[in-house]
Amino acid sequence: MSAKHRGRGTGDDDADWLDADRELTREELGETIQELASRARVPERSKQAVYERVKDTQDRAADAAHRAADAAHRVRNARNDVWVYGAASAAVGVAVYALTRRRAPKSKGNPLYRLCVASGR
Repeated sequence: MSAKHRGRGTGDDDADWLDADRELTREELGETIQELASRARVPERSKQAVYERVKDTQDRAADAAHRAADAAHRVRNARNDVWVYGAASAAVGVAVYALTRRRAPKSKGNPLYRLCVASGR
């Protein structure tokens, strides 16, 4: 196509237009080359993807370890609480047993004593 068909005049205007068109084409070509080069760096992108997955897995493992440590701490505390409550209950049971055994022979009018005698204990 000639310059007339493009709607351009002749002379300096046409040369300026061609320079501008050439510069725009260079810029577009540079952008295209950069995009193709980034797509061609498959090993680098693969390494980056692997790194991100490893990092994500490490983070999730650290979170799981933290949750497991918290659960172990809660179990340890609960186990200690069970021992304390169990010991306290046993002490109360022994005290009640001792008090009822000690008083039973002295007070035959005690309803608990009569219940024990009636049941054969």
